[in-house]
Amino acid sequence: MANGYTIIAVAISIFVAAALLVNTRTTLGQQKGTPPTDSIMITVNLKPHENASLAKDGYYRVSTWSMNASKSSTVCPSGDCQYSSENTAFSPISYTGVSGYSFEGVIKVSVVTNDTINSKFYPIYAEFHKTASQEKKGQTTEFLQGRIGFGQNHFIPDFEYKVDNGTLLVNPSTHVLTVQGVKK
Repeated sequence: MANGYTIIAVAISIFVAAALLVNTRTTLGQQKGTPPTDSIMITVNLKPHENASLAKDGYYRVSTWSMNASKSSTVCPSGDCQYSSENTAFSPISYTGVSGYSFEGVIKVSVVTNDTINSKFYPIYAEFHKTASQEKKGQTTEFLQGRIGFGQNHFIPDFEYKVDNGTLLVNPSTHVLTVQGVKK
């Protein structure tokens, strides 16, 4: 009888091991086949607008710019792009009941192959709404949510990234905007 139990126990062990192996393969296959998250990260150092009247009202220009995109992203499918900005401006949103900012301009996305640079230009419009703020030692950090749209139409962009994790660091000498967006 002990032999019968041993055979049943071995059979159950083999069945459980096979089920675990199949489940593990399925899980790994799903992970392997899952497309990577299409995301971007933008950091912008801002300087007051050259027009003193606009600067007084909270308008800024880009001082320095950096952007990264995930491999196979919509904005950089090759994953090895260089980014720059042109004619970009950052300003308060001016319609009633909304506290936040807009960021607009043109993004230049370039790929260098051997001695050739191929570039694509994307008009962008972003809207960020303040969700919270923190003040510490003369520095304010505003927490932002919103969207970054790429394309000619501000209201119906060609593609768009949702921003849940954005900050605007404000101190007397520097304003730094940092946003992370995930494609909608």
